[in-house]
Amino acid sequence: MDDDSNVSSGSRSGSAAESIDFRFLNFTNPADARNAQTRRSVRSHVTSKQHEKQRKAAAAQARRTTEQYADGAASSSRRPPMSRSTSSIGSPDTEASSPDESPTSPNPGSYSPGSLVRLNPLEVYPEEWHPYLRPVMVWQSPHKHNMTAKANNDEDHYINTMSIDLQETDVASRGLIRDNFLAIVFSDRASLHATILTAAAHWNKMRPTQTHRINLLQLRGMAIQEINRSLVDHSAGGRATSDALIAAVGKMATYELLFGQRDTFHTHMTGLQRMVSLRGGLQALGLDGLLERILLWIDSNAASITQGPLYFPPAAFSSSNGHPAPDRRLFLLGLQRQ
Repeated sequence: MDDDSNVSSGSRSGSAAESIDFRFLNFTNPADARNAQTRRSVRSHVTSKQHEKQRKAAAAQARRTTEQYADGAASSSRRPPMSRSTSSIGSPDTEASSPDESPTSPNPGSYSPGSLVRLNPLEVYPEEWHPYLRPVMVWQSPHKHNMTAKANNDEDHYINTMSIDLQETDVASRGLIRDNFLAIVFSDRASLHATILTAAAHWNKMRPTQTHRINLLQLRGMAIQEINRSLVDHSAGGRATSDALIAAVGKMATYELLFGQRDTFHTHMTGLQRMVSLRGGLQALGLDGLLERILLWIDSNAASITQGPLYFPPAAFSSSNGHPAPDRRLFLLGLQRQ
């Protein structure tokens, strides 16, 4: 009886000690307990412990947030996307597309596109896809090829057809998209999968007689799997809220609005809300404001097409320049004619 009592008491005291985390101060004179130096030491200890608890709480919240999104994305990935014959892209209430725009905004803690490692799609995807990857989206370094001119009509569907220019941003050259956004895309498997998926699906719609052998259902599953893998990386500089992952989820949201499920689009957009919040807001995103503009362009046009609310309303998400005006013609990129 006494032993059980002691064990129980010891457990309670150990738990209390862990939560309070006492620090002992030694005094040679009782008056020292009330002097300024002692008070500063106590305040410093309390403040440091408060900050530590806040950091732990923030990390726990980040894990819960990304796990919630991962659960939703994984659940939605088990539902097959609309087939070519059943997709309702041609109707006004479900159309959308994948844009990539530009401009400027602060980018704390982000990295330079020139410093990123570039993935080779030939080392990532099945061999039977290889002949069709280049026509869908070219992957050479823009510094080794003339990327400022239009590519061959049979090469780089993404750049030639989908990387649109908005007025007042990246006029004519598409330099930010080619040099900055694609550097992010090719630096991470999640963003690479999502972007090639969207480009390959768009190719199918625009060129129904020129088929490719990229398996969209398999590629969609690869994108979801890689996103979920990224979401559990909460290490310093981890992938859970990186520019590349935010770009990937933005592309997946666009893909679902274009070719897939409306509720899955909603899952991706709410996931983006949480990731952007954890990053510190839209203006904290990288690529010199390009990523911020991409998200706002998707948000603006999706709200117009779905007749729903913005996912990044100005009252909750301040931005450098606000939402661009929606433009269905630019956003659909010819899909309304299919």
